[in-house]
Amino acid sequence: MENDLKAPSTASFHGSDYVKYLGKGKFHIQTQVDAQNSYGAMIRTGFDCQVQCMDADNCWVTKLHGM
Repeated sequence: MENDLKAPSTASFHGSDYVKYLGKGKFHIQTQVDAQNSYGAMIRTGFDCQVQCMDADNCWVTKLHGM
């Protein structure tokens, strides 16, 4: 997600607005991030993703979509 932002160092991620356990270590998450755009204005962007976890410290994003 940070790679898609114009100014990743300004990113402020919010707590997850929606989390659903899909079974077998998979989660569906919807949340938002605030970050500066090309003009320096803070913009809020929503995103939707799926995460696969092997354990609490070993998770990765398997799908990512902007909202």
